Amino acid sequence: MKKSKCLLILIFLLIIPSFVFAEEVLDIRVGERGNQNQEIFLSCEGPFDIYKNGKIVTSLENGKVRIKLKQDSIEIKTGNFSDRGKANLFLIAGKGTPIGYGKLKYRGNIKFSVSNQKLNVINQISVEDYLKGVLPKELSPSHPMETLKAQAIVSRSFALANKNKFSKEGFHLDDTTSSQVYHGVSVETSTTNQAVEETKGLIAYYNGQIANTIFHATSGGRTENIQDVWGGKEIPYLIMKEDPYSIDTNHATWEFKMNTKEFLQTLEKKFPNVGKIQTINIVNTLPSGRVKELNIIGNKGQSLMTGNQFRSLYGATKIKSTWFFFEPSVANQKVVLTANGKRPLSEKESKITSEGIETYHPQMEKNDFLDISGDEIKIQGKGYGHGVGMSQYGAVNMAKNGHNCREIISFYFPGVEIK
Repeated sequence: MKKSKCLLILIFLLIIPSFVFAEEVLDIRVGERGNQNQEIFLSCEGPFDIYKNGKIVTSLENGKVRIKLKQDSIEIKTGNFSDRGKANLFLIAGKGTPIGYGKLKYRGNIKFSVSNQKLNVINQISVEDYLKGVLPKELSPSHPMETLKAQAIVSRSFALANKNKFSKEGFHLDDTTSSQVYHGVSVETSTTNQAVEETKGLIAYYNGQIANTIFHATSGGRTENIQDVWGGKEIPYLIMKEDPYSIDTNHATWEFKMNTKEFLQTLEKKFPNVGKIQTINIVNTLPSGRVKELNIIGNKGQSLMTGNQFRSLYGATKIKSTWFFFEPSVANQKVVLTANGKRPLSEKESKITSEGIETYHPQMEKNDFLDISGDEIKIQGKGYGHGVGMSQYGAVNMAKNGHNCREIISFYFPGVEIK
């Protein structure tokens, strides 16, 4: 009996450490995709090894490495060493020193893949070190620590839930907003590193599965159902809900202005079949109020476009979300009578009515059609981003109001567990 107990304890001790301390490694494509004749350079200020097919083929104290794509193979050269072979056979490992590529430096190793006759430079790195290069690009390091910790858990869970996104191309994630913005060790700060370290290994789960913890800049006051934005199935923790923490944030409200002629030229180039544009109607909105579909009407015909397509056409940093409103035409604008005559009523200006004093909000008087009769197009909107999941600026306000990282995540992803 004692012998069997000892055996069980031994097995337990052998298993537990690997479970507790095992840390997943991610392959992150960094930098721009190259071209068929691309030549790139890596640099290392300290010792590094070059591996081929899992074996060290050369070791150097420092230096530059040239990699050139030749059809589906690469040529690698540094100092007196040169070799050629399939891209996925090579790996460059810095021995405690970051490896430079372009203007940035990266922890971990550098490896390569070729997809569509283009070279991919891949940073092979642990999840925790990856997050240290993500957080400063996704949130300001000056934000409250509980917000940074919430972002660390959210970014960790998002990365693991989406790690197969680019598997066909030979890597897990890229370093852009298609995954998460990642700039390696070059952008690390003490506060964001602290947030990663204090939440090490914490992941959001829903029904035993890693939660796809999507986030955006600010909801503007209401988050969105994931199926209404990208289609597909409903996800219980990515739902539309009122978000009072995002009403008074950066970009909670915004305005887009553009010369009418330029605005119409852009649209007519996109939809040449409609001819000269006469009007644009909002024909379908989501329950949250965000625009789902617009109708472009011209003298030769009409065409439908989604709110996301409209946003992309003029730039996602200008039309900050699909939660937008068309400003009333001059004929429909509310006016106020003054000693100098009539003038338009301004936003948040008070007016006296038969029911008392009211504050005017132009979005309450919004049109479903865009007035293109003037010299300038004006569109008003709320929020920044797609609106699904966690509002980052809302998380900042929650932390300022005394909420911790777990409470922030529970609010934006109802039903998830952190473990």
